[in-house]
Amino acid sequence: VAIVKPQMAFYEQYGFEGVRVFQETVRYAKMKDLLIIEDAKRNDIESTALAYAMGHLGEVELLNSMRSIYGVDMLTVTPYLGSDGIKPFIKVCEEYNKGIFILTKTSNPSAGELQDLKAGDDKIPLYLHIAKYISKEASRLIGKKGYSPIGAVIGATYPKEARLLRKIMKTSFFLVPGYGKQGATAQDIEPYFNEDGYGALVSSSRAVTFAYLDSESNKYPQLDYLESVREAAIRMRDDILSVMRKSGKIPKGW
Repeated sequence: VAIVKPQMAFYEQYGFEGVRVFQETVRYAKMKDLLIIEDAKRNDIESTALAYAMGHLGEVELLNSMRSIYGVDMLTVTPYLGSDGIKPFIKVCEEYNKGIFILTKTSNPSAGELQDLKAGDDKIPLYLHIAKYISKEASRLIGKKGYSPIGAVIGATYPKEARLLRKIMKTSFFLVPGYGKQGATAQDIEPYFNEDGYGALVSSSRAVTFAYLDSESNKYPQLDYLESVREAAIRMRDDILSVMRKSGKIPKGW
């Protein structure tokens, strides 16, 4: 495991004490040399979006010094307000060497009610317009390995759409939720990766964190939580690697 993705809502529901625990979670993850994606789905008008970006990804002046409040590496962002609500996040990413994932085609059941609506002169789904916008912005910020810090959230339950989205957003990392409990399998994941074997961060939350409650196998006693998480993560890794090897999408040197 290289990256963790804490969901901010489950901390914020407890008020300032929950936010304090979130900060402790981030500090612990950094002690373990993990990268942190804060799943908070922020956005607003330009001035407010900049405040979100500085607070979550950048630094703010506090007690006569500049401080990082949350210390995360990446943040999920919603595109609904348009480019003036996204560009402040991109600016902060560039300045502080951070990253964002813009919601594009999400895995929740009602996502298509808005994301699949045909829009524009070309009458293509809204999520494709978002993908084209991400591709344009990502092309301006390309790192040494050929990827941009501007990524996209693409649900793991859309492998067919993922093939097209990968062609549009060649230099963006895809954050891919929906593996496991939401129904996506390792076979579904393959189209999200580029031919070089990179480009996708596959997220599994409930299937890993609640593996000890697996009613089918009932393998893990409730007190053996850590071992259940470890084995679930290893099983997920091995399943994905098996499919990637068969498809030939394995990074050089692996």
